[in-house]
Amino acid sequence: MILDRLKNDTVYNHKLLESNVLLSTLMTDQLTVDIYKKILSKFFTYFLPIEEKITPFLQDNAFIPDFTRRRKAILLTDDLHHYKIAENTLEFCQLLPEIKNVSQAMGALYVLEGSSLGGRFISKKVNETIGATPEGGAKFYHGYGAETGSYWKKFCEYLLSYASNVSDQSEIVETANSTFLKLNSWLDHKN
Repeated sequence: MILDRLKNDTVYNHKLLESNVLLSTLMTDQLTVDIYKKILSKFFTYFLPIEEKITPFLQDNAFIPDFTRRRKAILLTDDLHHYKIAENTLEFCQLLPEIKNVSQAMGALYVLEGSSLGGRFISKKVNETIGATPEGGAKFYHGYGAETGSYWKKFCEYLLSYASNVSDQSEIVETANSTFLKLNSWLDHKN
């Protein structure tokens, strides 16, 4: 099953990302507004170009009927505006995973959607540490709010349905791994 394969075959790169020095600050009392703004900027400058790459394959695709609702860059835009960060002043990531078909788009979306699961805990912590709220600076981490679990479950159903119609699921897994690795690298990139 594709979900087990994704979980098992991406676990190393997923844990590598979770242990990223910049990201690990989110769940500590050492988090400052400046560090948080850097994290939001990094995520925005990675997520927006990825979403632009996957949109042509998923926008009107029957496998992800609620794709528009799943866009994360718009949430990050709101958070950046809260902190008065202009998107046109940011450097965007250029080293993105290859996305040339629906399988690759689904692999990347697996990582983007997965970010919502941990976001619920991060949202609570950034509120406690720096006062960010879903209405002011933590919209991205708040994600789908109370519906996060049901959105993840629905995405998993979409992914299972799609994967059952393709003979080779390796591109999904390879792109998920590439998405984790390139995001981790981007978080470490000095800019």
